[in-house]
Amino acid sequence: MGRRSNLATWLLALVVLALALFARPCAAAQIKTTDTRWSFQLPLPSGLRGAESLAFDGKGEGPYAGVSDGRVLKWGGTTVGWTTFAHSVNYRKIPLCTAGVVPSEETESMCGRPLGLQFHTKTGDLYIADAYLGLMRVGPGGGEAEVLATGAGGAPFHFINGLDVDQSTGDVYFTDSSATYPRRFNTEIMMNADATGRLLRYDARTKSVAVLKAGLPYPNGVAVSRDGAHVVVAHTVPCQAFRYFLSGARAGQYDLLADLPGYPDNVRRDGKGGYWVALNQEKQRLDATPATAPVKHLVGVRLNADGAEVEELTAAKGVTLSDVAEMKGKLWLGSVELEISSDTSAFPYTHRRGHRFAIRISCIISETFRLGLPSVRWFVMGDDDTVFFPDNLLTVLNKFDNRQPYYIGSLSESYLQNIYFSYGMAYGGGGFAISRPLAEHLTLKSMRGDEAKRVCSGINLVQVPVARGKADLNLYRSAGAEVVAILASKGKCERASIDEVYLDLTDAAKEMLLQAPPDSPEGIFMEAAKSNILGLPADASEKEKNVRAWLCQSEADYQDKLLPCGAIIVAQLRVRVLEETQFTCSAGIAHNKMLAKLVSGMHKPAQQTVVPSSSVQDLLASLPVKKMKQLGGKLGSSLQDDLGVETIGDLLSFTEEKLQEQYGVNTGHGMVAAFARAAWLKEYHEKVSMTLNILADLSPLFTWNTKQVNTENKESPSRGVVFKYGSGLIIVAIFVLKLTSVKEKSLGLLTQNFVKLFFTMKVETISL
Repeated sequence: MGRRSNLATWLLALVVLALALFARPCAAAQIKTTDTRWSFQLPLPSGLRGAESLAFDGKGEGPYAGVSDGRVLKWGGTTVGWTTFAHSVNYRKIPLCTAGVVPSEETESMCGRPLGLQFHTKTGDLYIADAYLGLMRVGPGGGEAEVLATGAGGAPFHFINGLDVDQSTGDVYFTDSSATYPRRFNTEIMMNADATGRLLRYDARTKSVAVLKAGLPYPNGVAVSRDGAHVVVAHTVPCQAFRYFLSGARAGQYDLLADLPGYPDNVRRDGKGGYWVALNQEKQRLDATPATAPVKHLVGVRLNADGAEVEELTAAKGVTLSDVAEMKGKLWLGSVELEISSDTSAFPYTHRRGHRFAIRISCIISETFRLGLPSVRWFVMGDDDTVFFPDNLLTVLNKFDNRQPYYIGSLSESYLQNIYFSYGMAYGGGGFAISRPLAEHLTLKSMRGDEAKRVCSGINLVQVPVARGKADLNLYRSAGAEVVAILASKGKCERASIDEVYLDLTDAAKEMLLQAPPDSPEGIFMEAAKSNILGLPADASEKEKNVRAWLCQSEADYQDKLLPCGAIIVAQLRVRVLEETQFTCSAGIAHNKMLAKLVSGMHKPAQQTVVPSSSVQDLLASLPVKKMKQLGGKLGSSLQDDLGVETIGDLLSFTEEKLQEQYGVNTGHGMVAAFARAAWLKEYHEKVSMTLNILADLSPLFTWNTKQVNTENKESPSRGVVFKYGSGLIIVAIFVLKLTSVKEKSLGLLTQNFVKLFFTMKVETISL
């Protein structure tokens, strides 16, 4: 629900404690403090993450907790433990949700992630705010949840979050944290100061959803007041709680209720007219010194009806809260425990999803560690415009055990870095610290498996099977063959690698365009409506609407009408692959292989990207030069170092003559031809497509051998552009093979090579 670190594995512990225990008054402000360090913990089943929200039914049974595989679990006491109470519609439908073979955080966008829970005690219904699947409801008996709404005000939900029910009317109030970023990019909401969140109401009588307030900064939790006159909304940024008045003279007003001492993650009624607010992180004070800095670690506060703080919850270092629920004289805390030392694989500097510019800082840390300086406990990093306050820095660092692999802060120059840690340590740019054990881990991140075993005997390593002293990839080839078999049902396949396939959908797209063209936005296949179309407006709130309209375009020329058909077919194939093999696929859809390859990895995981002809030039103009085939090695580095070329757009500013002068005739011409292959000028689409179709029809009967002959030009062109050089000719020798069982295998292999060859001949018709 709230902010999540990239550093660690997050584990749930529900904490219960008597309100009277550990309570002591604070003499200065008369604010009661409750220490939660000795609370009783209820760990979730292994592998599950959550729970940001807790709920109790009308009988006081529970708690109920939403977890990362899309289920809502019920606690049945120490004898029964956790049992499944409810699940999303996808939980039984998609095998990955129940298989347990893929980390749940990787599948939650498909399986669901319940972030807000509340019962309507009169009906016994449980309402669920699922970050990905929308507003849902399940009856008193549990089971499969019914989806009530997936959008409001003409815009889909992106990240619905906290939820509460008016017990008198049955209306449901909930927050959509951002109209731009989904849950998996929740940190971007803070880093970019996003203010597109919404407060919404589901009318139990009309079954409709209304937007009560839009343009909100990270709304993250809602609670209905005891008299039902207003709702309280927690804002993670800027650490505040507001009231939205539902009735009376102030109806529609949105007023500040309280400035909070931390970043809230949920707000709940306390049963006494006030509210409990869970704090995901305590604010750091810029003016703090060792003498004035608070020793306690705040994880929650209780506010009275007027917004005044009357009680604080404290916890051990590293503990954060996501919910506070009061039931029968006890507090139940949704606590997300941070165990940095248990898993550093997702550390931003080494993880494949980390930010690239952070690698530079990682290298600095590693090189500094290798100096072997004695008695170093922390490595502190700061930009050239950072001013550190030594006392403040020590205060922050002393809160953490330097013997554990800690990372304090975030990436340099980020908004998130400053609001959470830097302002407590330094001012300007960005400052953060890495403990010595973590620096050592970064330095040793590339160790071999046998070395890792010596360092950590309990480590479990996954190894590729070995045969005859080499990696045996047959297992992966067999798995890939399952995928290819599904893809081949719609077109001609060419295996590009062990996990990549080129698929020619020309015939299938033409058939769809002729028989059942996409002409109704409402009738578009849901997975296809999630496509990423280059060149469409960037407004995330209108994305699905714009994609559906583009897929049904009627004014485009014939070739571009084939692309929407291809996108729909690919989406259908990807769903089939997921259902039949449990593998997810990403895809690039374009008029040629090079473009399709370039964009296939642009949106991952389990997404597809389409390149209309009108977007090709813009795509290539900003494409990093090393992304282009043949320009990724030393040649690409030379272009960057010698000519200052960073993108294909930069490369196009040089004439072919200039490139030939710099790199020789063959190489200079090859660079221009590589760009031409990517552009694959529109007027040659039909001709090349027709050629491929004819050759594909003949390929079962012939194998082809090609050779280039230069009659005038003495210098041989590069291998990738054999069809465009001087008056070079192609001599094709045709050998007829009889289709006998003996020759079937070799014929199939030769046919694959033949088709692969002709797929690379696109520049045959291009005149440069």
